[in-house]
Amino acid sequence: NKLLKNKIKKIKYNILIIGSSQGIGHDILNIFNENKNIKKFVTYNKNKIKINSNSIYPIQFNVYNDLNKIDKILNKNTPIKIYYFASPKIYFDNKLPVSIRNIYKYIFLKFPILLLKRYKDKDISFFYPSTTNIFENKNSYYSKIKLNAETKIKKICLKYQIPLQIIRFPAINSRQSVSLSNPNPKS
Repeated sequence: NKLLKNKIKKIKYNILIIGSSQGIGHDILNIFNENKNIKKFVTYNKNKIKINSNSIYPIQFNVYNDLNKIDKILNKNTPIKIYYFASPKIYFDNKLPVSIRNIYKYIFLKFPILLLKRYKDKDISFFYPSTTNIFENKNSYYSKIKLNAETKIKKICLKYQIPLQIIRFPAINSRQSVSLSNPNPKS
């Protein structure tokens, strides 16, 4: 859409997309790629990102042990907006084990809070998407974890005056897909 392209071309801040090798993170990268004048730092874990621009900087990144890579980016490239799309690919049958819930808690809560506290003095903004797609007995563990994480992340951002945007949308193309017409699909 022409209006969106014009707005993207006027952006002056740099972009860091954590989790941009596929899905929504990759779609966001394609949108921001309309602006060749800003740097786009994009992380991937396993699926390498296809590059079609000199202003895209792909970085292999693991949320468990590569925070130093983020240090280098944020120390040299602020103001910057961080788009956080890190999401584990986990498959399970009927029950969600505690070990899997702990992985989600780390990725959706502990790591973002560590990131925000560590860079509270930098000129950053934080975009944190929320999705729903893991169900057991019509209760979403993923959603409960994300909702708890959102509440804590909001408090951290408020405390340190970090601009925060949380956008909620349903996950698509998954076995547990949610939609407005079908909010509680069978697991």
